[in-house]
Amino acid sequence: MTRPILFVVGNSRSGTTLMGRLLGRHPDVFRFRELHFFDRFWSRDSPTRRLSIPEATAIAAGLCQRQERDASDCRPEAEALVASLPHDARTAMAVFTAFMR
Repeated sequence: MTRPILFVVGNSRSGTTLMGRLLGRHPDVFRFRELHFFDRFWSRDSPTRRLSIPEATAIAAGLCQRQERDASDCRPEAEALVASLPHDARTAMAVFTAFMR
């Protein structure tokens, strides 16, 4: 059985942290800490700007680091992920989507 993936997304002070904590109390739910993707890694002004390999790797490693692991531990995984992305798909959103699979 494929387990569903659920993203809790919302504005600041809208209850997303509470919702995540409530869901995370269930034994079958794995809960990430808040990624702060949109305010740290993505820009509305340039949602499709192609990233360089170092930029994409930094985003992937940063997402990994947000999950309480040291960024240096994430770099090999992030580099492998970025290397596997097609050149035309190397945008912040593509990196985020691929990393969250």
